[in-house]
Amino acid sequence: FDFNGNKPLTLKEIEAVEKVVQKQIKEELPVHRRPTAIADAKKINGLRAVFGEKYPDPVTVVTVGPSVDDILANPSDEKWTSYSIEFCGGTHVKNAKEISNFVIVEEGSVQAGSRRVVAYTNKVADKAVELGEKLEDEAKKMTGLKDLAKLSKAIIELNNKIKEADITYSSRKRLRSMYDGLVNEKKKIQAGAAKAAKGAAVDEAKALAEDAKASGAKCVVAVLNAAGKSKIMSKAIQAFHKIAPDTPFLCISEAKGKAAAIASVPKGKETSLNASNWVGETLKQCGGKGGGKPNYAQGAAKGVTMEQIEAAVQFAKDMASKAL
Repeated sequence: FDFNGNKPLTLKEIEAVEKVVQKQIKEELPVHRRPTAIADAKKINGLRAVFGEKYPDPVTVVTVGPSVDDILANPSDEKWTSYSIEFCGGTHVKNAKEISNFVIVEEGSVQAGSRRVVAYTNKVADKAVELGEKLEDEAKKMTGLKDLAKLSKAIIELNNKIKEADITYSSRKRLRSMYDGLVNEKKKIQAGAAKAAKGAAVDEAKALAEDAKASGAKCVVAVLNAAGKSKIMSKAIQAFHKIAPDTPFLCISEAKGKAAAIASVPKGKETSLNASNWVGETLKQCGGKGGGKPNYAQGAAKGVTMEQIEAAVQFAKDMASKAL
């Protein structure tokens, strides 16, 4: 159904239209049609007709509810605006109850100043409602997920279902709102995990620095719980050098098969142990690459295993021991 409008209907307006039609279905309003002189028909208050369309004379008037005779007896009555009254030569049901259900599934622009709604009736409408309710129930159960991996998978699956499902407009809107809520929850969990990882990595680096200072270690190479984030690792390196400013430090962090590595060499020691070479050669051991400045360099590797990371750590230790 096309109508004049410059902006999308709101969810509240869509649902209001559905309620009006569904109310008339429940009231089992009869459908009337009668050829009428076009001059008389145009006097009807609330008449729907296509602007600019040329209609025959007499024209067929179709009404849902009141009869054409009752309307023509008092065509200016305001109450006629509450009923469907139109010029139409198409086919119609004999009673509103025959369509049994009515739901809007689409609303969009046709052209400037004109919009269109697409609706389902009967069993097709019932199926759209049923599927929408099922998906909404599934989405509600997802709101309790706190495991990041499970939540991420659920979000992807829900998004695909929303795109493919033949459901009502209102269900799609509600599902999109629930989807947005799940995405925001994922961001909160990720932010919390990042904050926790940062704290853990910094604490680990401080402990490593204390041990290095106490033992007089020439260098430190370690795997940090930094979720593979270089920003977190950088904070950890800063914390390390506040305690052990003269000790070269190379750290590696892995997450989901991806590894990040940063090497930091104090000034004056880069001539013996170049940070760029150190991190670059280390990452080669697990199929990655890196580089940077003599005192500070970083890199990454993809598709790594813990065995490869352990081998890279041992290589980095050996390389530093020989150089220093």
